Order: sequence, then C-alpha cells, then structure tokens
Amino acid sequence: MKPTLPLLFAALAACGPGPDGLVVGTRQDGLVQETGFGSNPGGLALYLELPASPRPSPALVVALHGCTQTASSYATIGWNELAEAEGFLVAYPQVTTNGGCFDWFDTAQQTRTGAQVTSILQMVSHLEQTRGVDPSRVFVTGLSAGAAMTNVLLAVAPDVFSRGAVMAGVPFGCATTLAEGFGCMSTPPDKTPADWAAKVSAVAGGLPAPRVMLWHGDADGTVRLSSLSEEVDQWAGVNGIDAIADATSTVGPATRREFRSGAGLTLVESWTVSGMGHGTPVDVAAGCGAAGAYNLDVKLCASARAAEFFGLLSSAPPDA
Repeated sequence: MKPTLPLLFAALAACGPGPDGLVVGTRQDGLVQETGFGSNPGGLALYLELPASPRPSPALVVALHGCTQTASSYATIGWNELAEAEGFLVAYPQVTTNGGCFDWFDTAQQTRTGAQVTSILQMVSHLEQTRGVDPSRVFVTGLSAGAAMTNVLLAVAPDVFSRGAVMAGVPFGCATTLAEGFGCMSTPPDKTPADWAAKVSAVAGGLPAPRVMLWHGDADGTVRLSSLSEEVDQWAGVNGIDAIADATSTVGPATRREFRSGAGLTLVESWTVSGMGHGTPVDVAAGCGAAGAYNLDVKLCASARAAEFFGLLSSAPPDA
C-alpha cells in the first residue's frame, strides 16, 4: 500500500458530519436512500454515499453486498472514507427479496436484460442524470454473491463498467441454477481461458473488455480458492492475453499477480491473501473499514487498492 493511504484514513477518522446526515469516518448508518431511479424490475433498494465536496462530474463505484449482508453492513469496508477524501460517489444496491442474495447463478440474470441487472443499470443512468456522474468513470465491486454479480455486470455491460474489483467470487457463467451455484463455489469447473472467455463473449455483444482485479483468501471455506485461477483464466481470455503472470509481488499478507498487455498495461490482476477466510480485507488500524463477520482485518485495505486500480486516488493518477 502506498504510504499516503494509512495517513489518508487516519486523517479522515477525525472528520465530522457531512451533508444529508452523513458522518465521515464512521459511516455505517449514514447512507442516503434514493428512490425513483426507474422501473426497478429487480426490486432493489438504492443507498448512496455522497461526499461533502464531490468533484465535478464525479466517478461512481457500485458496491454489491454478499448474502446476509445489507447496504449498511457492507458500507463498512472503507469505500465511504475514500469517497469523502476523493470526491466520488458510492452506490450500494440492496437486495430486498430472495434472502438478500444477488441471483448471479440464474441464467435469466446473466444477460443485460436480467431483472437485477436492469435495476442496477437504471441506478447508474439515474445517477448520471441527477448527480452528474461521469459515464466513463463508473466501476463495480462486490463480495461473494455480490462478487459473482460483479462478474455478471462486467460480462454483460462492460460499456458501463470499464473496471471491476471482485472479492471472493466465481467466474461468469459458472452456474445456471442454484444447485450448480453451490457446486461452483466448492469445486468450479476447470476450463481453458478460451472456454471461459466464450461465455462472456456470448453476452458482451462485441463490447470492449473490462479491466478486472480479483481477490481471494487462501483459507476461504465458502468459495474455494480454485475459483480465483478460473476467474483469471476468464478475464485474461476476454482481454486477449495469456494467464501467465507478468509480475508477482508480495504486499503484506498477499501475493499480487499482474497480467499485462503487450504495451505493459495491467489488464487483470489477482490478490491471494494468506490465511484469510471468506470476506473483504480491511485494515482497521489504518482507518480502513471496521472488523466484522465478513470484514477481515488482515492489515490490508482492499478498497483502497481497488480505488487505486480504478484510478480514483489523487495520489496515484489514472493510467492510460
């Protein structure tokens, strides 16, 4: 992590209330609910993190919770503090039916016209129109079922979401039913990059490939680590590069592998966190997130790393 990031979070911890009742630093219950964003066929609720001083034409991060989580509980992983510091918006869609899980495993959801997909795309369009969000700077991230849904959105709408960060997810098209979904989580099929990429190509409509960051704990007992290599295969295949790492480094408890284009641009990167179970890496001492059931304090801030990957940090200018 860049040395500026812990200082950034430490400074934010002392901040006070923002607009709309938001509280910078401890934002668990300060989200703003927004309605009227469209026909909402997926029946999702929309909660927002609005910084006190948004940048002109701000960027947007769509953050998708895991099963049993809510927008409020998922909003404790560090994104809100980053948004306040850097002036971008965070949207937290919340599932209100089906036990609170995104239906990533349902073939009806694995298209651009899927009900939940449509609701999320309506949210993005609404925020572009009402909050001035820059359409070229819309990104998506999620955990577990939200991570799998992140892969769905990256597959079916890469023109909307140019980059994504996937926390303990499974490849797009890994399952077509709930039963297959459980099997995919425990033992994902071993496919070639070309085979995985073909699943995305079938729904992407020839749109440009997204850049993707992938995270997984090597002690994850819910979604097995083998999913990570299959995701790497998929997104490397979609981006037309091989799945052999061009650079490997150690960052705290994690091994980072970068998969680059011929011009040296990192199109896909994976983070394997040693000893971590199922959840999102946070760094409580640095002010990044709060410890919780799926917020795993491994002294590494995945949200800040993802913000860097999305080009949202003023301390790390976006790449080409």
